Amino acid sequence: SLSAVIREAGALNLGGIECLVGIPATIGGALAMNAGTPDGWIGDFVSAVYFLHPDGTLGEFKPTEGAFSYRQFDHPPGATLIGCRLRLHRRPQAEIQKDIKARLKQKKATQPLALASAGCVWKNPPGDTAGRFIEKVGLKGKRLSGAEVSSKHANFIVNRGGATAADVLGLMDMTRERVHAQFGITLETEIRIMGE
Repeated sequence: SLSAVIREAGALNLGGIECLVGIPATIGGALAMNAGTPDGWIGDFVSAVYFLHPDGTLGEFKPTEGAFSYRQFDHPPGATLIGCRLRLHRRPQAEIQKDIKARLKQKKATQPLALASAGCVWKNPPGDTAGRFIEKVGLKGKRLSGAEVSSKHANFIVNRGGATAADVLGLMDMTRERVHAQFGITLETEIRIMGE
């Protein structure tokens, strides 16, 4: 997981990626979506990506300028991401841990980290935040069975217990429809929906 890599790097006095702490992701998922915060994206630290071609052969991709953008990584078509090399820098472990602790404290105050979620559901529209639009249409705290538009941060859908994929998708459809009806904005998903 991304959290495990941040933790293990810190234990080796390797820093830089602390800005990604608290993001619920595997390394492959973080790469595919260029996971990040306003303080930095995983793509800022990647020097190489390793993948499997559709024919099963291994490949290495060295990202160039523009390969990573907002919630996107332009990796080779059909490739399955299997790992990466990160550019980190030496930093005292105590400083890394202090930074991680401060970042997690801030996130816990503003995001529902104690509940199961896939992180932010929607990409932010240019110049604004998806959460603000969701709040304005009155969906903050809205529940559908076990799924809830978080009352702490409206761009998260959390599992309050027993939520199904259908519950989450139902809230997503409701959110997209209401935001579009009231503001004329079509929200784009930040997460990827897999399967049927």
